[in-house]
Amino acid sequence: MKVCAFCVLLALVICSSCVEVPRARDAGGEKQISRIKDVLCYVVKPISSTMRLPDSPPADGEISTTLRILACRGEYEPASFVLHALEDVRSLDLKASALKRKGRSIPSSAVDIKIVKCWYQSGNAWVSPKQDKSKRVLVPELLLNDETLVKVDHHYQENYLKLKFPEGDKYVWTSNPEFDRDWEKKPLPIEEFPLRDSPVLLPVNIAKGTYQQFWITVKAPERAAPGIYTGKIDLSTPEGYLGAITVKLRILPFALSRPKTNYDISQDFICSVYTHSIVYPDGKGNINNAAKTEEQYRAEQKNLLAHGVTSPVMLYPVLLARQLEIRKEVGLGAGPLFIDNAPAFRFRETVDSFDQSKRKRIQDTVKGMLKVARDFGISDVYIYGWDERRGAELLAMKSVYKAIQEAGAKTFVAGFPGQFEALGDALDISNMGPYLGRNKEEAERWHKIGSKITCYSLPFAGVENPEIYRRNYGLLLWKANYDGAMNFSYWWPTGYIWNDFDYPSARSHSFVYPTANGVIDTLAWEGYREALDDVRYATTLRLAIEKGKKSGDAEMRKASLSAGEWLDGVDIQKADLDTVRLKMIDHILDLSGKRKK
Repeated sequence: MKVCAFCVLLALVICSSCVEVPRARDAGGEKQISRIKDVLCYVVKPISSTMRLPDSPPADGEISTTLRILACRGEYEPASFVLHALEDVRSLDLKASALKRKGRSIPSSAVDIKIVKCWYQSGNAWVSPKQDKSKRVLVPELLLNDETLVKVDHHYQENYLKLKFPEGDKYVWTSNPEFDRDWEKKPLPIEEFPLRDSPVLLPVNIAKGTYQQFWITVKAPERAAPGIYTGKIDLSTPEGYLGAITVKLRILPFALSRPKTNYDISQDFICSVYTHSIVYPDGKGNINNAAKTEEQYRAEQKNLLAHGVTSPVMLYPVLLARQLEIRKEVGLGAGPLFIDNAPAFRFRETVDSFDQSKRKRIQDTVKGMLKVARDFGISDVYIYGWDERRGAELLAMKSVYKAIQEAGAKTFVAGFPGQFEALGDALDISNMGPYLGRNKEEAERWHKIGSKITCYSLPFAGVENPEIYRRNYGLLLWKANYDGAMNFSYWWPTGYIWNDFDYPSARSHSFVYPTANGVIDTLAWEGYREALDDVRYATTLRLAIEKGKKSGDAEMRKASLSAGEWLDGVDIQKADLDTVRLKMIDHILDLSGKRKK
């Protein structure tokens, strides 16, 4: 049996916090079950660069039937396990219980269980967003309630999607390597493509000798008392009860701060991603293009917020007020509003051709959007320009950006080195590509003129490996003094989004996959959430450090200096991120004086 370092450290954190961990009995006083009939359970790291495949034992896993999770109030936190079938397991049902502690209870609805679905993607799967049609790779990616939503033919390496029509289910091929440019304009109406996952986890089949990964997400209630809550996940088949996996959730005794920047703890760290959904007046929705129903749009906004994205980039809306109303309903409040692809701002002429009529058109459009935004309490509105430009084309946009600023809005755009020299303070946020994606000197240049810098394409969305996004879009940017993460994209409306093979130059740059009533989450999207949560933990620690430095207690000042030196010195490119998270928690507990609570 191999015991991973994370599990050891997690146990140490629990023990060092003077909280007794029940070993022999669960919250209900019953003996814990250490074995499960017909399956072997491995506890694995959820955010990992290791692929969990049906024919591969998890070399980094721990043979155990106990999941241990640390979370602050209001935080979503993942866990994962792999079941190895010792016999054919048919119609395996997994049900979570409530989590209990000393008369207190967290409902079972706070424990979300999904199956991790492996399917075939193009040759650069798991490592790059670039297209490679020369081979197909089986990778874990989709988090599903209905495992049969995607059917995989392992012999021919093909994928099929299940559509649910009134007359019955139908599978359609979704791994066609031929690119049809018409797909970029052709909608897939919900009526013709009724793709829907089950609202709850359905029974699962696991063939003898194979391995199946499961994903757990626990939402810690906002008002839960600190301490360890214990529950279980019961496993059963039509033939009977197989056993249970114990879930131990420790609610930490401190609140997570909103994410702030490292260089200035008073400045918000921008948690963003490009989105492409628009609510149209006709109320109709599609799968593969921007037009969405209100149901689809609302589900996406909830999903974004649940993954820590508080300021998503909005595609230029037809119904701005209605979309802002929906965003407000789900909890996306009065943070900065980012608007992309506004047609009034897409001037691609030289500076000489930018006349007063064009300036007026821009400013009238900006003022109209500002009026609507301010009705919802939004004061900062950022308008996107012509992205990824160089040379004369980049310089030609400076007048456009200045006109936007003069009308009362701010500017942002994605691009390459040279933006600073060409645009200067005409650009309020430079969303920098991988070339300067974690460069402190570049960040300092923008800050000196009062502008900000964020990052995209480090890499684009679409790489299945969740650790890449956790590492590159969280503490790596934060420690480089960037102002936020703004990757491309939530889902990419180019080609047939559910087909990874059709587009000639790139794979689908998507964190999620749209359905008729929402989205399907992925491992990479969970990694992005953990990146933003890492920044929240780092912010909480930084605030505690600054407070401790001003303490009248010499030991507290010493502990604050030690914590600050560690935080400044940790190498995020090399460090184990789970270990870093645990170390941050350890320092926060010390500096907050809540270690024994």
